[in-house]
Amino acid sequence: MLQLVMLGTAGAGVAIGLSIFPLFYAISDVINEWIGPLWAMVAYFATMVAVLITIWMLDRPSYRWNFENLRKSVKAETYVGQVVEYAITAENCAVAHSVTEIAKVGDIDHIVATPVGIWVIETKYKKVPRKTFSEVLRRIAVNTDAVRKWAPDGTLVRGCLVLAYENENKIKKRNYSFNKEKIIVLNINLLMYNIRSEARAKQSLDERIAKDIWKLGHVTE
Repeated sequence: MLQLVMLGTAGAGVAIGLSIFPLFYAISDVINEWIGPLWAMVAYFATMVAVLITIWMLDRPSYRWNFENLRKSVKAETYVGQVVEYAITAENCAVAHSVTEIAKVGDIDHIVATPVGIWVIETKYKKVPRKTFSEVLRRIAVNTDAVRKWAPDGTLVRGCLVLAYENENKIKKRNYSFNKEKIIVLNINLLMYNIRSEARAKQSLDERIAKDIWKLGHVTE
């Protein structure tokens, strides 16, 4: 839908640019000499250049709102969500997706409750640039702290960055920290292994937390 809207906007811009030339040419004799075919051509080409620059930016692989990047991002988050739901098969487990109600920065991709604790998960479908990696960690840390304050005192809450690369098997478990918040970096396979292991562990989490997280998921649907 976004792609159709942008292409429609680009087409409208070209049409407007094309209409400027005959309009200015028709009234050039009526108004002033400076409104002539030359200025009409300048206006048309300026419009065309602006439209082409917009399309070029949207088509750049490095541009955040590139159509293909948006598609891959949605696909990655959906896949991680499916993995999480598949992994949770025990009682007192829960998952909520795209949670905004208790998030402090943007939304939380996935909140997962197991009998052991809560996972606060951020998903990235491609390699995070070095210059923005710190900001990603900050976002996870802030939202992890928000979930910890929302949960009952003493609840184990962990921030997690899932790198949903195509070559996911090459990514090993790593630990980072932002301020005092520890953040685990995993691929999809390791995330699934950890959550499935915890889903069958002895219950140590307040049983009401799972119900509250299911409610968060209901609110954001």
